Amino acid sequence: MPNYTFAGCGGEARSVVCGEPEPTEAPTENPANQTGPIFCFPADATCNVEGVGNVPMKNIKLGDKVLVDGTNNYEPVYSFGHRNPSQTVEFLKISTVSHQIALSGDHMVFLEEGKSIPASHVKVGDTLQLAKNGNEQVINTERIKKKGVFAPFTSSGTIIVDGVKASTFVAFQDSDTLILSGLDTGISYQFIAHTFEMPHRLWCRHLSACLEENYTTDGISTWVALPHAFSRWLLKQNDFVITVISLPLLLLFGIFGNLQSLSLLLTVLITTWRLRATLSLYVKSA
Repeated sequence: MPNYTFAGCGGEARSVVCGEPEPTEAPTENPANQTGPIFCFPADATCNVEGVGNVPMKNIKLGDKVLVDGTNNYEPVYSFGHRNPSQTVEFLKISTVSHQIALSGDHMVFLEEGKSIPASHVKVGDTLQLAKNGNEQVINTERIKKKGVFAPFTSSGTIIVDGVKASTFVAFQDSDTLILSGLDTGISYQFIAHTFEMPHRLWCRHLSACLEENYTTDGISTWVALPHAFSRWLLKQNDFVITVISLPLLLLFGIFGNLQSLSLLLTVLITTWRLRATLSLYVKSA
């Protein structure tokens, strides 16, 4: 299966490497009839880019710092789980009194109490979190078709889209938590996806600038495509197979979660040490 590389050379991310000729934008194969997974926002959805303002999703590029919560925190986009500018698909449009957000039904948004649920579970009367630590009730939901599918990833796993706080992840079942053998594990898909993405985040934070990325012909990041396909396959198996495979994976997620906390602690300690060293040199030279 061919791959495509989108490089952050300035402006919209394209299938080029800086300094080299531009080939035809990809992917473009049969956009109206693609049957691959859809987990994303449409091309005309907007994000707030630091120092720039609201930018259409189609113009967001790897490395752009976008608003991720209601406390004015910005984080770089380190990956697009899904990026296909030419595909036209069905989205769910959720309207509050003053905001509208369109996203795929399995993409998650945050309720007032902080719980993440699939967009398809949002109903009139629910209260969604907004960009400025506010909340608004949902007054309408409807299905619409739009062009372009984009799923930017940030380190926190959240992003503000059209003024509404959303997750950068999706739920693999018709539930906000993992269901095994008919039993609710209570483990949120937000936690599972965010933990699973830890190696990717660490790679982009410490080993690479991640300003270019490979995609399948469906526009799925190669970091995401195989794990996503495996998860879909697993959830179609019988209860015995799901349980036998899932238990060690859940144990691994727990270990990754602890490693993630350790990684954050180490980052804080290293940053503090660097600041102390810089301050010491400044004092000595003064």
